[in-house]
Amino acid sequence: MRTIITAAIAAVILAAGAFAATAVVGSQATAQESDEIAPLRHDRPGRGAILEETLAELVADDIITRAQADAISEALAAKAEEYKDEIQQWREEHRDQIRDGKRRAFRLGQYLEDGVIDSAELDEIMEQVPDDHWLKDPDGPAAKYLADDQVTADELRQLHEELRDLRQAEKGDASAAPAEPTGAQV
Repeated sequence: MRTIITAAIAAVILAAGAFAATAVVGSQATAQESDEIAPLRHDRPGRGAILEETLAELVADDIITRAQADAISEALAAKAEEYKDEIQQWREEHRDQIRDGKRRAFRLGQYLEDGVIDSAELDEIMEQVPDDHWLKDPDGPAAKYLADDQVTADELRQLHEELRDLRQAEKGDASAAPAEPTGAQV
């Protein structure tokens, strides 16, 4: 058992090293100046080829047996399939939040056809967002705009600006301090 674990760790380390070496060599090759036109893509081994090559080398060097190498390959394939199934299940559970393989953003502006998001529309919105969403935070940036159970287009623009400033400040951009709220407060 100890040999299998050691072999698995060695295989993973060797595969990671081979991947890193491929990335470094590829980036250094593109950085070199030449009169020749560089190919658009570096030929690289297919999926699993590095692992299979590494396992074959370990078998050839009598570090592991062929049976152990096969067991490692099968275990990794099973784990990959397990993750694939989990991802597929999550996608099916969250199908309404995904479009074109990407998670859909929630857009408040779609409710502004008449210039105001009223209490009925706010209720609909609140049903769609998770409990930990910033819209439901009683001390969050939207709280002052939601106090009267409606949001105007101007308030939504102000909220958007405040959220943008908060995100920039969180990223460490010292030049973007959170903006003071302006205009009519609700």
